Amino acid sequence: MARARLVDVELEYATHGPERGPPVLLIMGIGQQLVAWPQALLDALAAEGLFTVRYDARDTGLSTHFDHYLPPAIQEIMRQAAQGNLHPAYRLEDMAQDAARLLDALALSPAHVVGVSMGGIVGQLLAAHFPEHVASFTSIMSTTGEPDLPRARPEALMALLKRPQGRDRAAVVAHGVQARRALAGPGFKVPDAFWADLTGKAYDRDYSPAGFARHLMAVSAAPPRVEVLRAIRAPTLVIHGEDDPLIPPECGRRTAARIPGARLELVRGMGHDLAPPLAPRLAASIAAHVRAVEAAQKATGVRR
Repeated sequence: MARARLVDVELEYATHGPERGPPVLLIMGIGQQLVAWPQALLDALAAEGLFTVRYDARDTGLSTHFDHYLPPAIQEIMRQAAQGNLHPAYRLEDMAQDAARLLDALALSPAHVVGVSMGGIVGQLLAAHFPEHVASFTSIMSTTGEPDLPRARPEALMALLKRPQGRDRAAVVAHGVQARRALAGPGFKVPDAFWADLTGKAYDRDYSPAGFARHLMAVSAAPPRVEVLRAIRAPTLVIHGEDDPLIPPECGRRTAARIPGARLELVRGMGHDLAPPLAPRLAASIAAHVRAVEAAQKATGVRR
């Protein structure tokens, strides 16, 4: 792993796969570190010839934390968001700029961008506002933020927002396993031991409930992105689980409908997670999308 010093933050990042392969920037979801990317998916992407860069977003892992800004309790964040009176420490646009600056620091622009959940929203903003940095975009289990879209199932939202019973490792790991169960789809079962190991690795690197809350504030303060999505010109693939309990599949459909020329791929049995059994399918879809874009650019001589 390595560290990139940007304008106002430092980001921890890691690479995987053949360095001469097409560069793919992986953007993880709310409060998640770079270790949240399952090794099975990283290996599958590498086997497809892709060079991946994953990183700890600001306020996660070993990257810069904004601990000078004390967030309110989760319930208060949701109340302020409902009243339109939320003042986050930073906005998702700032996180998109972090991603653009990271690509510049690594001399990888334009890269193929893959964003998951909140990372998909950051990817939307990156593609719309920094188009020269994005060769293609893949949005996984994300949304447009429009208020008429279906809501999360209560048990899934509770899994995301509820805090562990304690701050010790055992309590946090147990809570992480329970949350993963609530977010999982019925088609791709994963042993509890896998999620326990992943949660434990994240805990050992950095446990930051305040960082999660600041991410939640940024997401909750974000307006709908209809015009943002219409501005995206990068070739886009939208992947969404048909059984996603947190961000329902209609959100994926709407995302694809808003982005000009986007292609939608719904996955039966997939929930709101990157279950390792999904790795071959996800990697194949992402790689096919990347190769098609690379081939089109080579044929036309135009590099985004």
